[in-house]
Amino acid sequence: MFNRKSLLLFIARCALGIVAVSWAQEPVDLYSNLRHLFHQIENKEVISVTITNTQIDSLMKQADPEQLLIFFEPYINNTNVAIRSQALAFGLKVAELHPSRRVRERVVDNLISGLLSETITARSLRWKYSKFLLRFTANDFSDISKTAIIEALQADNPSKELVSVCRVAQATQTLPRLAEFLFDEVAYSNDPNKRHFPKWYFTLGWRARLARARMGVQEDIEKCLTMVDTVTDVHTKATILFHDVAYIRRPEAMEYLRQHFLSDARLSPTNPGVLGEPVSNYLMSVLADCLSNFPVKRKEARNYTKEEVDLCRKWISEQIKWDIIR
Repeated sequence: MFNRKSLLLFIARCALGIVAVSWAQEPVDLYSNLRHLFHQIENKEVISVTITNTQIDSLMKQADPEQLLIFFEPYINNTNVAIRSQALAFGLKVAELHPSRRVRERVVDNLISGLLSETITARSLRWKYSKFLLRFTANDFSDISKTAIIEALQADNPSKELVSVCRVAQATQTLPRLAEFLFDEVAYSNDPNKRHFPKWYFTLGWRARLARARMGVQEDIEKCLTMVDTVTDVHTKATILFHDVAYIRRPEAMEYLRQHFLSDARLSPTNPGVLGEPVSNYLMSVLADCLSNFPVKRKEARNYTKEEVDLCRKWISEQIKWDIIR
């Protein structure tokens, strides 16, 4: 039996336990943490939020996507580049966590609006709008977005980023206009007068050819693969051109990438006595982005284990038909 002193102590401990549980179960306020984060970004403070990225993802998954997009809207339109950039990333996350057509179309509409904007802030983030839009598929583009792309492409000097997005939206009405930007890449690269010009794979014409290839123009598919083969520098292929081949999203492109994925090629070493990074590490990320049933998820840091690479090599060598994310 408890004496009076023991009983009081027991009750006190229970009370403390209940308080502790109560604090542990206190719900985290997603929106207040996000406001605090944006406040720190605006004031260029050291980011010190008390909520992890994993927690943010979990809370956003539970939240109403429509309310999330309403919340992020003023930040997406903010003139501060850092704030807008972070808000765009959150918008993309909403589309990934809530993959309904309505939500994804709305996020795409916002990104297209930013891509086509001529404000200083939007122009400085044009590459990011394009990068995020390339994470979507043709089904995510509303008729309004497709019409906006088609109309904007009629400008005298459309951006490379806009041309890149055409191939994702599958805006086939743009094929004739895209053909006007094509050029002879071989002649361009061999022209001594263009020695100080951008490489052919950085030009508007190359983006137009990739767009047409993605939309199924066989001549352009073959030309793209032929041109990539002319490049002997492994680093350029791994870091730039294999991404271009992947975004063609055609069986011929997948076959091309499979051949290189099964090779033992490496990049040049960054330090003497150390082996360069395997090309297969780059291709793990590339292939994970464009094949829906790829065995290993994409890793931003490309820190794949040998077992993961071997598993994917075995898997890709057995593929007869490609399940391509378009």
